Amino acid sequence: MTFKEFIGYDLHISRVAFEHEGTEIVFIHDFFILKRRIYIDGEQVFSRHSNCLGFLTDSDFSYLGNHYRVITRTLNFLSMKQDVTVWVNGVEAGRKIDPFYAALALKQKFHAAFGALGLGAVVGMLSALIF
Repeated sequence: MTFKEFIGYDLHISRVAFEHEGTEIVFIHDFFILKRRIYIDGEQVFSRHSNCLGFLTDSDFSYLGNHYRVITRTLNFLSMKQDVTVWVNGVEAGRKIDPFYAALALKQKFHAAFGALGLGAVVGMLSALIF
């Protein structure tokens, strides 16, 4: 078992995919490193760290002559439901409301919570030792 498997790393990643006029648009948000990435047809076109755990993000970029905007909002903090909307050239191309992290939709909720708490404990102890 790897460290990533032990902490349930894959359970803390949000992945939402859209199809627009034959183009696949994938939005990925990583809880542990607070990074959001956007892929168009498998090519990474956007990558930035999120602030405030990504409860409200607005990603604005251009790719191959098209202007893209991906807006995410957390609708319910307790259930972590997120609203992801994709705009292409000013026209809404898709909207999905999904759980923010796969862990909240799966039976491995305990494993996901254990991973987050365990990682936090390790970082806290290391910080206490260093400082």
